[in-house]
Amino acid sequence: MDSRNIIILILILFFSANVLSLGVNSEYYNSNPLKMQPGETKDIEFILVHGTEEKTSVKAIASLVEGSEIAEIIGGKEFTLSPGTLVEDNKKIKLRISIPQSASIETSYEIKLSVTSIPEKEIATVQLNRAYLINFPVIIGEESSVEKPVEKQKVNIKVIAIIVALFIIIIIVILTVILLKKKQEVK
Repeated sequence: MDSRNIIILILILFFSANVLSLGVNSEYYNSNPLKMQPGETKDIEFILVHGTEEKTSVKAIASLVEGSEIAEIIGGKEFTLSPGTLVEDNKKIKLRISIPQSASIETSYEIKLSVTSIPEKEIATVQLNRAYLINFPVIIGEESSVEKPVEKQKVNIKVIAIIVALFIIIIIVILTVILLKKKQEVK
């Protein structure tokens, strides 16, 4: 592989990271289901974040794909995220889950929430919309799930930001080394 192909590959990797800038933090997933009791109602939140490297705002639209018999989106369904929107900015999708009193123990419901991102400004002739599907089971049992603190999610965002920064630094170092080698070959 010659140096031109390496540079092209690095640039593709570098610029493709911006496409994945919208994120949705979910406390519940397949291996960590929400546990509730018959007749219980609970409000849960999904936190939206938008990458600090982005230059444009993005619009996020939430919709319930499956589970409407026990769940509903409360509050807003549309959110505008400016560049660098983090957990602290409180952009949250709120979902209210109400289990019928008649639900039997060990019954399971599936919740599927779709979050679609649409760039606020048209950047090019091709628009890349990204949709996230958050799905998790709601299991009817004896105990309710314990809420996890938001502090843990803040740490995760900081760790991701550090990893992205290290990735960028590594790319810059590789490009510098390649360019220096090319200059030496020319002499």
